Amino acid sequence: MTGDETLTARMDNAGLDPALVTTARAVMGTTIKSWENAGPKEQVLLGAREDLRDLGDHVFAVAHEGKSSYWILQNDWSGFPDPSEFVLVGFKDQGEVFALGYFEDWPLYWTRPEG
Repeated sequence: MTGDETLTARMDNAGLDPALVTTARAVMGTTIKSWENAGPKEQVLLGAREDLRDLGDHVFAVAHEGKSSYWILQNDWSGFPDPSEFVLVGFKDQGEVFALGYFEDWPLYWTRPEG
């Protein structure tokens, strides 16, 4: 994420672990071109993860880079006073969350999943 994040994203990120948000911002500045549409498996896994359940309404996209995986959660309603539209979640190889941050605009260096 750049310093241009929206007011809504700043407010949403204020409620998250600052170290996770800092890592998410760094990831948003990198090139991730392997985004794929999320499937039913990711939706079930989101519901099973109590730590992520209230952050987004569904998993929009997934990407795998080395030993890390990324999900983009999407909210059905977004913009102040609702939360930001997207949430980046970065997972280490054992499922530990290492990056977490809300954002509004899709990063320029990322491609969107097909469809």
